[in-house]
Amino acid sequence: FFFQAEDGIRDYKVTGVQTCALPIFASVPYTRELTIPSRRFSMGPRVDYAINDKHTLVVRYGFTRATSENQGVGDLSLPSRAFDTTNTEHEFRLTETAIINSKTVNETRFSFQNNNREQTGDNTIPTINVAAAFVGGGSQVGLSFNKNRQWELQNYTTTSFGKSNQHTVKFGARLRGVSIKDSTSSNFGGSYTFISLTNFRDAIARTATPVQFSITAGNPLAKVDQIDAGLFFTDDWRLSPALTLSAGLRYETQSNISDAANFAPRLSFAWSPGAGGAKQPKTRSEEHTSELQSPCNLVCRLLLEKK
Repeated sequence: FFFQAEDGIRDYKVTGVQTCALPIFASVPYTRELTIPSRRFSMGPRVDYAINDKHTLVVRYGFTRATSENQGVGDLSLPSRAFDTTNTEHEFRLTETAIINSKTVNETRFSFQNNNREQTGDNTIPTINVAAAFVGGGSQVGLSFNKNRQWELQNYTTTSFGKSNQHTVKFGARLRGVSIKDSTSSNFGGSYTFISLTNFRDAIARTATPVQFSITAGNPLAKVDQIDAGLFFTDDWRLSPALTLSAGLRYETQSNISDAANFAPRLSFAWSPGAGGAKQPKTRSEEHTSELQSPCNLVCRLLLEKK
């Protein structure tokens, strides 16, 4: 049994110097020091358990949580634009190894990951951006998050056969899924841009207008799910101490692509001239030939949807 934990707190200080316009339209410098607390906690227990003389089990869990407050403040940005960030990660892994016989080993792996990133700020009021003076108002971050969940199940078997174990065969399967939810409400409260402090003062007096106003609207949530599966078989045939021939075949499919003809044959050889007995080869040559026809990944699908 193993256990590791870590907890840390750090406080940073930033200083902002802005030029503000008071109600009497006078310009005065404004300086304020603000603390930015940051905290990170992580732990990672691990258990290794021998079920019997042929089966072992390894269980791992990892947890990490990091928080930061008062982000986005400093220089010309006022404290009203501060936002907080929180990152939380869970990771669970399980591995079971079985010795079938003196030549065959089977391994089963399962993993699950849950990552959540959040940003929280005030976007109920618009942002005021006055060039070379200050940036005030809301942070426009709102409630933004990215939730990523992934799980994967694998099973591999390695064995050898032949008079002198010339053939090393490995085959297995993999099944995995992913779910992503992303929400961004940036600039949902709107932003006003002024070219100078004079332009801002005139706008307050209603004798001028901002040079630009922008606002974002619509559904901030985007989500996508995918499940994919793969099978593979490979054979490393040692023809001689100097020559090994490898051949294999892989098949993959996934839920977001209708094409199921995704086969990938593989052929390679490794040649070590002069190898044999206790003599070490002076050179080694390898050649690989493969044809891969795999479905688009998740990023490819997202790019296609945006077009």
